[in-house]
Amino acid sequence: MKQYTNASIVCVETEVNTSEPFVRLGHASFELFISPEYHSRQDGGCGSRRGMQHSFVVTPPLPDDIRGVEFQLTVKPFHENPEYQVVHFKETTVTVK
Repeated sequence: MKQYTNASIVCVETEVNTSEPFVRLGHASFELFISPEYHSRQDGGCGSRRGMQHSFVVTPPLPDDIRGVEFQLTVKPFHENPEYQVVHFKETTVTVK
């Protein structure tokens, strides 16, 4: 968490905890709720196959001592859009000259 005079930045990391070799996280939206007194909005995110990082701007700023503050993270998976066609690739060799 980063503290500023007018807001706090809360960073959340998620990762897949499995020994399966071929696992990846799907696309989803994340919402952070603290209490009705705080407004939270997602400010950015990035990730890879097994982990994601998201940052949220929280106003007004959270107290420096956050013991007792409860954070609720809601994950809303994106459903596949049937309007998009899935293209499967086959193995091929390309020569660049």
